[in-house]
Amino acid sequence: MIEKKYCYVCCKECDFEIYMKDSHAELRENSHAELRENSHAVLRENSHAVLRENSHAELWENSHAELWDFSAVHLLSIEAKTTKTKTAHIIKPIYPKSMADWTAMKGIPIKRGKIQLFKATKLDGTDFHTGKINYLKNAVAPDWDVKFKSECGAGLHLADSPEGAKYFLKDRGNYLLLLIEADIKDCKCFPGQPQYPMKIRARTCRFVKVLERVENGVCKTEEAAKQFLTRAISKAEEGHP
Repeated sequence: MIEKKYCYVCCKECDFEIYMKDSHAELRENSHAELRENSHAVLRENSHAVLRENSHAELWENSHAELWDFSAVHLLSIEAKTTKTKTAHIIKPIYPKSMADWTAMKGIPIKRGKIQLFKATKLDGTDFHTGKINYLKNAVAPDWDVKFKSECGAGLHLADSPEGAKYFLKDRGNYLLLLIEADIKDCKCFPGQPQYPMKIRARTCRFVKVLERVENGVCKTEEAAKQFLTRAISKAEEGHP
């Protein structure tokens, strides 16, 4: 059932999908929903939801929830936003120490000991921090320290989702969003309640493909991205940064 309601995030009237008693839903992209009674939803990307009665939801990426009555959300992204009444509950998870438990929590499959993650880079494929690590080919952390405790430094920093990777962008008008593969044994996660729960450290990783290429604020076509990638990889193989 669709109802037109005012969204306090979009600041305009939007079409809300209404979920009634015991419903289950997964919201993606720019979805809007209102959950009533004992409904449950998983919100991803830029989804918005209003929770009422005993509804509950998981918030990922840039999702937003408005909590009423005795509803509850699991806050699984530092970019997710909530507004709530006094009786509603926000639950912040405790992140595990092991990568196997971390991937299970994030819903990331492990295939032959490898996982796929995300990285946002400059248009030439190098990192924004140093400009020296090229992610369009096999990358190795020059400062890897398996015992390092801080969330910044000592490894290649990869994210659990596209929005998680783009959170660290210094220039949202010019970037590549890459799909990256890493051996799970080469990765370290941050246990407890880290400041950046979307990212992990890796000793080494392998380029898989370009997911987005944004130049001067314009997302280029897939064909243009492929042509750019061919040139960029050729330069990387020749030893250029």
